[in-house]
Amino acid sequence: MTFPQAAGEIIGRLEEAGYEAWVVGGAVRDAYLAGAAQRPEGTGGAFRRIKSLLHKEEGEPVWGEGVDLHDIDFATDARPEEIEAVFSDCKTVDVGKSFGTIKVVWRDIPYEITTYRSEEGYRDGRHPDRVTYSDKIEEDLLRRDFTMNAMACHPERGLLDPFDGRGDLKKGLLRAVGNPKDRIEEDGLRMLRAVRFAARLGLVLEPHLQEAIQSHKEDLTRLSMERCLEEMTRMLTDKSAGRAIQAMESLGLLPVLIPEIDSALARQRYDFLPPEEDYRWACLLSSLSPQQGESRSRRAKKILRRFKSSNDLQDRVAILLREDIELPKDQSQAQTFVGELGDMAMPYLLFRKSGPDAFLARKKSEIGRRRGQGTKLEKYRDEIIQSMDLVRTVQRNRLPTRVSDLAIGGRDLMDMGYNQGRQIGVTLDRILALVIEGKVENTREALMAWAEESLASSEEEEPIS
Repeated sequence: MTFPQAAGEIIGRLEEAGYEAWVVGGAVRDAYLAGAAQRPEGTGGAFRRIKSLLHKEEGEPVWGEGVDLHDIDFATDARPEEIEAVFSDCKTVDVGKSFGTIKVVWRDIPYEITTYRSEEGYRDGRHPDRVTYSDKIEEDLLRRDFTMNAMACHPERGLLDPFDGRGDLKKGLLRAVGNPKDRIEEDGLRMLRAVRFAARLGLVLEPHLQEAIQSHKEDLTRLSMERCLEEMTRMLTDKSAGRAIQAMESLGLLPVLIPEIDSALARQRYDFLPPEEDYRWACLLSSLSPQQGESRSRRAKKILRRFKSSNDLQDRVAILLREDIELPKDQSQAQTFVGELGDMAMPYLLFRKSGPDAFLARKKSEIGRRRGQGTKLEKYRDEIIQSMDLVRTVQRNRLPTRVSDLAIGGRDLMDMGYNQGRQIGVTLDRILALVIEGKVENTREALMAWAEESLASSEEEEPIS
């Protein structure tokens, strides 16, 4: 595979202006891994990738499968103002000019270009107290977190690897650049990044890095919860989520971030659920230790609120963890079920059917009461599949599930003489129930006739004053 055309053009533009530039960071790492995976060893898949990292040949990056060509970052000796001048004919965005980063939109795709720099002091555990620009790529790579992320690549000069990131990858080792204690103290989020990278790539933490993480685990409480949420979500939505959470528990990081969790229950499989954040967070938070008087659903929502997650994620996870919802047994129940859960109806059933072992274990008493052929668990799963079929029928045929689906509305009732307010709401709810039960057809004529008859009956029953 050839060097990415856009990357070559950006580097060429900077070099024509008299500057130096390299592709750096995760894209270089992934390109190297893609190159290693194309060697003849192994049989394919994840096993082939891990075996290929042990190959004796050095290998070169391959910019193809496994590399997100839209997620390429650049480092240069040009200063931020000079970067803007070089790309004056392009849209540029100041995304961190004080730290040397300018985003350049090249061929409709944004790329970050950062000036070589060294950093000093991290009193807040995240931002450097002082940034000093440099003229050497080696000094810029020195400030990075792990050796595999401290490689740079150039279309003509090839791969620059001053800290032997390739060697560590071939050994299956995740190692910090320089002193791991210093790297963790600079940015505590690197503890979570280390776990995520090690789990995703099948690497082992270098002993000194592991020691630094364990000794600094309490520093996680100083970090921005939004940053922790972002890193945890990346971890949970990856195919290696189970390994990552197990490592989080073993290193003592999980109890620091979410002390309410039963760590033993958190050690479970996650890959039987879709890699979407609501499913995976619900899977993790289903491991909450029991607490009298408060449901897991409510506690999960509080935890996600503490992480400053979106309200949407909080609500979706809370629904997935609800234990007070009965499975629909017929069409009318399915319509009511969909009316209550909306677009979460099918995800809820999927989570009930394929959820984590901890979630199913809490259902043992319910499963144990069931009778019939096959195992109790199979019986339970069959009932969920039946509920799914009912919900699909409701959704496919667009059967009414909410007041908004009725052929008449509140304005129609007001025009008819109903009192504005509670009477209208109660009447519409009653009409919806009758439609779902099949007692009244959901047509304007039928509903208006029923409403007129109901209003007349209520007026006749009113006592004479």
